[in-house]
Amino acid sequence: MKDISGNKTSGSTHSKQKLDVLELALFCHQFALVIKSGIHPVEGIPLIAGEMVNPLLKTALTNAGNAVVKGDPLSIALGDSNIFPAYMISMIRLGEATGKLENIMENLSIFYEKEDRLSKRLRSAIAYPLLLLVLMLGVIVLLIVEVLPMFAKILASLGGDLPDATRILLGVGDFFSRSGLLFLLLIVLLTGIWILMLRTEKGRLRWDAVKLKLPFFGRVLTKTAAARFSNGLSIVLQSGMSLVEGLDEVKDLTGNRQVKNLMQKVSEAIREGSDLGTALAPLALFPPLFTRMIQVGQKTGEIDKMMGKISSIYEGEVENSLAHLTNAIEPILVIILSVVVGVILLAVMLPLINIMGSIG
Repeated sequence: MKDISGNKTSGSTHSKQKLDVLELALFCHQFALVIKSGIHPVEGIPLIAGEMVNPLLKTALTNAGNAVVKGDPLSIALGDSNIFPAYMISMIRLGEATGKLENIMENLSIFYEKEDRLSKRLRSAIAYPLLLLVLMLGVIVLLIVEVLPMFAKILASLGGDLPDATRILLGVGDFFSRSGLLFLLLIVLLTGIWILMLRTEKGRLRWDAVKLKLPFFGRVLTKTAAARFSNGLSIVLQSGMSLVEGLDEVKDLTGNRQVKNLMQKVSEAIREGSDLGTALAPLALFPPLFTRMIQVGQKTGEIDKMMGKISSIYEGEVENSLAHLTNAIEPILVIILSVVVGVILLAVMLPLINIMGSIG
């Protein structure tokens, strides 16, 4: 199994853990500096390992340094640890073959820095609305279960009749009070079923396909996949890899299995003689601008540079979209909460005011 950065996981102790993307960026940057300084990897790897905080990464680099001393290529020495992304190992192997390892490590550093920034924006954009939603639901449940019955007792003691709206809300509160544990167990059960489904390849594929069709978030995830795909492909093409080989390397970087399957179709179409823009167009996966820019890059013979421009454009669009979402979600949830709380208070206060008026 792989995470969105391409980290492989398997049954071994090391492979159950994955490196933080920012750690990968730091390692690639430091290794590029080592090469630029003229230090041989045999001497450079122990230097880099000594600066790493993560014990998993420190151990992997120490073992890799020992393997390089014995004559193993760097790509094999790092790949044996099973903690580095497959994409990164493939690029290092390409750098060794072409003599462009320094440039490739610098590009990988930039790639993982962008991936870290993009992933953090996505996580914060999802976590913030969820946190506000949970808090809002908690306030509403508290009002219905605790506050509303207290006011209902006051109304009953004053001899007033409860309106239908108040009775309905009291019924809802009574349901949560009596069946709250059962309701919680049901949520836990459904969550467990959901997690088990996502552990199957078929379940993950279906969920990834659904995510791309979600309102707003679907467009954001599509643009995110476009940014990751174009950024990764730009690096492999600049490094001298063929388009078909490059597609095989970057299809896992999008973080979506549905996109990965579609990229496999694109790769097959190119093997049959099609070009990238023509192969992508009928899939209607990425925005039309994405395909048009690729076609322009193909005509000018600068597809690698164009992919880099595309990546920057869609990274900016994703960040703007998530910023707009974050700015909009708070007032929307506040308005919803205000309306719900207002309805609850009116259901209690109006009959209480009527009783007070009749007593006066």
